[in-house]
Amino acid sequence: MLFTCEKSRLCVLVCTAVVVGSLFIASKAWAECLLRDDSRFNLLDNSAVVEDANTGLHWQRCLVGYRLNTEGDSCALSVNGAVRFDWRGAFTAASNAAGWRLPNVKELESLVDRNCFEPAVQTHIFPTIDDVMMGAHWTSSQIEGYAGGAWTVNFKTGSVISSDKSELLPVRLVRDAQQ
Repeated sequence: MLFTCEKSRLCVLVCTAVVVGSLFIASKAWAECLLRDDSRFNLLDNSAVVEDANTGLHWQRCLVGYRLNTEGDSCALSVNGAVRFDWRGAFTAASNAAGWRLPNVKELESLVDRNCFEPAVQTHIFPTIDDVMMGAHWTSSQIEGYAGGAWTVNFKTGSVISSDKSELLPVRLVRDAQQ
């Protein structure tokens, strides 16, 4: 339903309240994200890997093609690294990292934090520096009945979406805790 304001004080007040309320909700979600309990994640391997206590999985903190800085608080582009892959390339990137694999959709979605807002992930655990890190990420899960598509997790919104396998998207690798 659309309406227009024609210099009505009431209309201006209502419109202002809606905008301010939206900003408050967004900032509240962001603040809650920053104040989350860190007991779920344990940093390993000089902080380049994080163990998820909820799932027992180990995750690379940075995407393929990025590396953790010496302070352990942000990811930087690798000199020779590609950062986006088609779906087949995502599997190749995973196979080039000994002991690591492409996560399935449920595993990758488990990293989404619904209390976080753009991105929907704990950024002090999984640092984001650009839109590549905030968008859709490949999973190993194909879309049943559609050979040309696979499931992806969008870390900007926290949603699971379908993507064409030819799209160029980033990859976050996972391994089982026993390794």
